[in-house]
Amino acid sequence: MPRDLEKEIDGLERDVQTIMRTLRQIQERLPPAHGTETDCGADVFPETHPENARLIAGWRAAAEARHDRVEPMLHCFASGDKMNLLLLLLERPRAVADLVEAGYYHTTGQVHHLLKQLITADFAVHLHTADGKHRGHYYAVNPRMEPLIRGLIAALTAIVGADDGYADGVR
Repeated sequence: MPRDLEKEIDGLERDVQTIMRTLRQIQERLPPAHGTETDCGADVFPETHPENARLIAGWRAAAEARHDRVEPMLHCFASGDKMNLLLLLLERPRAVADLVEAGYYHTTGQVHHLLKQLITADFAVHLHTADGKHRGHYYAVNPRMEPLIRGLIAALTAIVGADDGYADGVR
C-alpha cells in the first residue's frame, strides 16, 4: 500500500502543534530565568551549560541517523490516547480486552492500532503466555524503555503541575 504523505504530514503538523502548545504552557509556568535582565534593562545571556553542546550534537546525530525511531517516540508523547495506554501498561501487562474495558477506548481495533504505534516506538512489547494462569496475548511496557517513560511522565507532571489535571501523566 503506498504511503499517504499528505496524511503523514498532517499528523506531524498536529503533533508539532500539540507539543508547541504544551511547551507554551510549561514556559508560562516557569519563573523568569536568572540573569536574563540587568537592573538597567540590558539583555544578558548566561553562559550555556558545558554539557549542552555535547547533548545537542548527540541528539542531532541520533535523530539524523535514526529518524525512523525518533519520530514514532515523539508521536507517542504527543498523543493523549497513547499516553493513557502507556500508563495502563505501566500498571501491569494487559490483554487488549482489558485495555478496552479500562474505559479509555471504544474498540479492540483502536487499541491494536495504538499498540502497533507503541511497539514501533519500542515503548511496548507483545508477550505470548501459555502458563496455567494466563493464556493468550498480552502487552507490556518494554522493560528497557521503562526508565525513560517513567522519567518523562514524572518530569512532565512536575513541570505542568497536578492542579491542571496532569497528575495522571496526561490531560
